[in-house]
Amino acid sequence: MAVMVTLEFSVFLERAEEFKILLSELLPDTRSYEGCLKVEVYQGHANPGIIYLVEDWKSKGLQQKYQ
Repeated sequence: MAVMVTLEFSVFLERAEEFKILLSELLPDTRSYEGCLKVEVYQGHANPGIIYLVEDWKSKGLQQKYQ
C-alpha cells in the first residue's frame, strides 16, 4: 500500500534559500531510490522559514528501507 511522508524543517529565514539549494542537490538520490514515487518541496507562505518535504512511496517498507 502506498504511503505519504511529510517532513517539516524550521530554518532561519536568511538560510531558507540555501537550504532549498541543498535539498535540490540531495533529492535526486532520494527520487531515484527504489519505491520513491515523488518528492516535492514546499515553502511556508506565512512563515518562509518553514520548508516541507512531501514524499510518496510505493510502500511503507520501501520508505523505511530508505530511511
